[in-house]
Amino acid sequence: MPLEVHFAVDGGAPLWTRPYSREPLPDAGAVVQVVGAKSYVVLGQEWLYASTGHLAVVVVWLRESPADVRG
Repeated sequence: MPLEVHFAVDGGAPLWTRPYSREPLPDAGAVVQVVGAKSYVVLGQEWLYASTGHLAVVVVWLRESPADVRG
């Protein structure tokens, strides 16, 4: 199974997933935009490892951008 990056709202299920690549992941504080024109602020990254010690998945935790929350 190829390594994946999951983009998820803090504490929730992934909003979208993409294959892992050498493309840099967004840093904490960055704003990312997704389908539907919603913007999310990156809270941070979590690198999860399998019991074998190999990297299993990368989760980029998000929260809604304050501009989208206001309406």
